[in-house]
Amino acid sequence: MSRYIGQCSSVRRRGAADEALYHAMIAAARPVSVAEFLRHVDFTPLLDDEETPREFIRGAKRSDPETGTYESLWGDRRCWYLYTAGFEFIFVE
Repeated sequence: MSRYIGQCSSVRRRGAADEALYHAMIAAARPVSVAEFLRHVDFTPLLDDEETPREFIRGAKRSDPETGTYESLWGDRRCWYLYTAGFEFIFVE
């Protein structure tokens, strides 16, 4: 199960190495279904009380139709991210 490492804005501020990993992740990304994404990530750090991952993603899609779920690489590890409202929420194996 992949763990949440942070939102792109905080991850990228960690330094040049993480900035480079972020750009490589974006370049290597491929879209995946919400179901596939949720099979691989622990989404609980992003949820409000009693909110489900699907409710969170549905709400994001209502406010940003370009919301999407992706698989990629974070260095040599597989990662997954949710893109919405100009931000990526990143999960790494």
